Amino acid sequence: MRDRLVLAKAIAEDLMPPEVGWLDTLNTLAERARTAGTGDLQEPWTPPTNEGPLPAHLLPLAQSILHAQARAIVALQQEMSELRTRDKVVRAAGYDAGSVPAYVDHVG
Repeated sequence: MRDRLVLAKAIAEDLMPPEVGWLDTLNTLAERARTAGTGDLQEPWTPPTNEGPLPAHLLPLAQSILHAQARAIVALQQEMSELRTRDKVVRAAGYDAGSVPAYVDHVG
């Protein structure tokens, strides 16, 4: 993450106006990848318009964000799998929220 910020700062010093839009877009995507597993609801992302093609010198930053997104996807898939397993266990236990226990265990 720190490398990406250093790269973004270095790039920002020499940007032309269309490139500023691209940098803003890439920073938004990086932040969304970083916070993907926090459980916070994110607004749907809409691609920017009229930014033109990605400048070649922003390609390393874009690739690092793509890798961060891929890692976030894998982490979310693993979390979803774990939650499905937990759901199956709870359903198999046959828990009924309306039932009252007949016995109370007491140690001592």
